[in-house]
Amino acid sequence: TPDAEPESENDDKPKGLARLAGFIDAKNIAEMLESDELMKIGQRCVNEYENDLSSMEGWLVGYRKGIELAKLTAEEKTFPWPKAANIKFPLIANAAIKFSARAYPEIVRGAEVVSCKVVGIDAEDQKHKRGKRVSTYMNWQLLNQMESWDEDMDKLLTMIPVCGQMFKKTYFDPVKGYPVSELIAGDAVVVNQQAKSWSSARRLSHTFEMYENDIIERQRMGMFVDCELRDDATESEAPDDSIITLIEQHRYLDLDDDGYEEPYIVTVAKESGKVLRILPRFSREGVIVGPDKEGNPRVVRIQCEDQFTPYGFMPAFDGQLHCIGFGHLLYPLNEAANTLINQLTDAGTLANLSGGFIGKGLRMKGGALRFQPGEWKPVDASGDDLARNIVPIPTKEASPTLFSLLGMVIDAANELAAVKDVLSGEMPSAGVPATTVLAMIEQGQKTFNAIYKRIWRSLSEELRKLFRLDGLYLDPREYLNVLDDPEADPQDFTMSDRDIVPVADPSISSTAQRMAMASAAMQITGRPGVNEQMLTNEYLKAIGYQKADMVAPYDAAAMDQQQQAMAQDAQEAKQAAIMQALFDADMKRREVIVKEREMDLKEKQSEYTEQKMLAEIQRIVTETIVNIMQV
Repeated sequence: TPDAEPESENDDKPKGLARLAGFIDAKNIAEMLESDELMKIGQRCVNEYENDLSSMEGWLVGYRKGIELAKLTAEEKTFPWPKAANIKFPLIANAAIKFSARAYPEIVRGAEVVSCKVVGIDAEDQKHKRGKRVSTYMNWQLLNQMESWDEDMDKLLTMIPVCGQMFKKTYFDPVKGYPVSELIAGDAVVVNQQAKSWSSARRLSHTFEMYENDIIERQRMGMFVDCELRDDATESEAPDDSIITLIEQHRYLDLDDDGYEEPYIVTVAKESGKVLRILPRFSREGVIVGPDKEGNPRVVRIQCEDQFTPYGFMPAFDGQLHCIGFGHLLYPLNEAANTLINQLTDAGTLANLSGGFIGKGLRMKGGALRFQPGEWKPVDASGDDLARNIVPIPTKEASPTLFSLLGMVIDAANELAAVKDVLSGEMPSAGVPATTVLAMIEQGQKTFNAIYKRIWRSLSEELRKLFRLDGLYLDPREYLNVLDDPEADPQDFTMSDRDIVPVADPSISSTAQRMAMASAAMQITGRPGVNEQMLTNEYLKAIGYQKADMVAPYDAAAMDQQQQAMAQDAQEAKQAAIMQALFDADMKRREVIVKEREMDLKEKQSEYTEQKMLAEIQRIVTETIVNIMQV
């Protein structure tokens, strides 16, 4: 652990592990650095951000044009004449909507978002129970506690087919008291395109805007460095509610002067380059320390804690880091379709509203002439003069060739986007065999299944980040209240044993496919070694039954055994009732005997009392007689 003493007693500034330990516990490392050092760090962050942004320029062009075409925004066109046709054919929008309609119900399917994979031997079924508790809590956390997670996933699955790249930022929010996972647009995260992977990228910059008043609020709370964000010249020109662009750069810096760069999060004002905040991107447990050649402790490696999870639609064909979407793939075809449709529309406009030339030989009032339907205008000229002096502009009807070319372009775009009619829910033409239709659906789903797998892979990575945050910040009382399980323990989220791994469920991406596979699996019921309970549950899940796990299996032997047990229980209950009746009768007989004995005893006591009284009277009479005789 980074808790060594300063390397030099004569140096007032700690170095190495001692300084690194101070950084881990600091609220804002920027407060511990000199102004010159902060200035160099800020300028370095802004310059490298600009370099990374320039490397993304080609990808950003397709990103922006794709969004522009998908939005179908109406714009006025001035060529070849004012208000000419400017129709935007919905190729990209159609492909994105159909992909989202398929993907969203499959990825967020009810309350089953998280499942846990058990690793290793689970002899006593303890790992399975622990994984069930973890998955139940995390499903509640995503769909109930994190209120915007479901909505953000809906937005992500709508935007990613157009943009090609989106991000989720997962971190613990101390204000809310629980982890959050925010949706970040693809153009708001800047990474150098030449990086081999997201995990190996040396820098990742997240740009966002914030009101200057909100920045001042954070400065007074001690979260940001108290500094001037604008120069005197630009401060007078700033509006009242001025917005400042900030760069949150996740990068590596050597702040402890040991020659090894550590991962940090640096927040910089883009315009001024002033550093507002520096936080460590690692924990104390993530610092691995080892001896140097002289036996002194030093940092060997630091495990970085990433916050961003990239969601990609399709890898770029040139191997660059950012993925591409329909906006990059279909933009040229969409532009070609727009051009052809507008040309056909403009040709029809010219044919319907043709103009021309009027010769000087025709004597009539000058100016533009416009006709209403069914209107005739009188002129001071003969028909021959009109025919000789009015020459219309030669125009043609809409070209059938352009119309055929438009159909070819649209078919090519639909083929590329895999949005055939049979995949959109439309009925195929009559006479097509059912097996052929199923084969077409299966073939058309292959493209989407590959994309789903990429999204599930990213979702599993996001869930692992959330799992780690729960292990650090989970409230035990909340965990117990959600599960109502006395065995619920925050140690369920420990990452040291690696026995439980939260993953997304990459199941079949078509209801028809799930039902077909489940029906085929049900055909093998009754064979030796077949778990009929599992097959029944999978079939019920495929048809959409939400309580499949509660359905008990049918087992003839078990049913006979259960009936025998019930009959035996009934017989035993009957015998017990008879014995109880006999016991009650015996107890009543005994009570009668006791009462009779009590009555006999009372009679005997009464007789004894009478005899005693007679004897006493006789004694008194005798004594009286004796006394009289003596007298």
